[in-house]
Amino acid sequence: MRTTVGGTVVAVAIGIIPGAAQAAQGDLNGAARDVFVEVTPLGWAKIGWQSLGSLFDSLERDLYGEEFHREMEDYRKEFWDKRK
Repeated sequence: MRTTVGGTVVAVAIGIIPGAAQAAQGDLNGAARDVFVEVTPLGWAKIGWQSLGSLFDSLERDLYGEEFHREMEDYRKEFWDKRK
């Protein structure tokens, strides 16, 4: 019973705590990087940027329709592929 509870606690910790999975595998650099990204404004900026993109997509669909949105998505993908 004690081993099962301990294993469950470790599994939950690895799933929830940023960098725990990398630390468990011995990758301390990866663990530190995950913790840094999660607890600094960089991590929050990524979340904000994704939210802003989702809002833009939603507004574009509402204003211009689904077909126009798909055409613009294709255009944006082609544009960025050419720049690579």
